[in-house]
Amino acid sequence: DPEAEFRIMGRKSLTDQRHGNLGNALLNGFPNFSRRIHMKLTPEHIEKFFMRIVKETVDYREKNNVRRNDFMDQLIDLKNKPLMKSETGESMNLTIEEISAQALVFFAAGFETSSTTMGFALYELARAEDVQNRLRKECNEVLARHNGDLTYESIKDMKYLDQVISETLRLYTVLPILNRQCLEDYVVP
Repeated sequence: DPEAEFRIMGRKSLTDQRHGNLGNALLNGFPNFSRRIHMKLTPEHIEKFFMRIVKETVDYREKNNVRRNDFMDQLIDLKNKPLMKSETGESMNLTIEEISAQALVFFAAGFETSSTTMGFALYELARAEDVQNRLRKECNEVLARHNGDLTYESIKDMKYLDQVISETLRLYTVLPILNRQCLEDYVVP
């Protein structure tokens, strides 16, 4: 349903900005300073939506004892069981706000990047019939070996598919900026 609230807010989470270009440049260029002045990247209405959805999901699963063996179950476990250690060595649990933040990051990281990469891969396959035929042949052969079941194991056996996706990512970088901060010295051997 194109009018589903989750779909609309999912798109908005990738397009709506809390700040203009100058604010985003400050967030990306000076992340420590931005944190000190409590600048946030995600607009407030997106945060509130995901907070509500995650809280409702967590409440429903806990109340009805629902386990789906998924990412949300892992986050609920981190909320209910002291599985993590803080910098001081103390046990700690995730708060509902931290669960919501992790769910939003997980959603955003996989939403647009996956569909964009798939779109570029399909475009390149449409341009290269020989590659398309070789990939189709590999998929059919691998699925035949796995009784027609598309599983994690069968996909791992599709080596040419992995090469096609890797080449697509080389040609069309989906995440041109990926901020990471080094927390300790590392000597390149």
